[in-house]
Amino acid sequence: MENRDELQIKEFFSKNKVEISDDGFSNRVLRQLPEKQYKTNWIVPLFALAGMIIAGFLIDVQKVILTIYYIVIEVPLYFLFAGIMVLPVVVIIGYFFWEKNQLPKYRFF
Repeated sequence: MENRDELQIKEFFSKNKVEISDDGFSNRVLRQLPEKQYKTNWIVPLFALAGMIIAGFLIDVQKVILTIYYIVIEVPLYFLFAGIMVLPVVVIIGYFFWEKNQLPKYRFF
């Protein structure tokens, strides 16, 4: 339970509430501010290129292709057809789920 002083303070501030009009001051200040300029656009492409070069040296591409080929050969044909037929349904369900969970950019509550 709140004490009497806190109740008096809340009552005082609720009665003597003063609102100051903005008159567009905030918008003028925001327009005067310089835009942030980040010169870091080169970081992601550089690291992606470095990763691809390192992967190119470390991965035996021929062995990977042969492994994928043998895996596909061992799978029964009707499993491959079923996977191909089910893929559009899975993509549509995933798309609708993703759209449903998108948050609005601006929340005012």
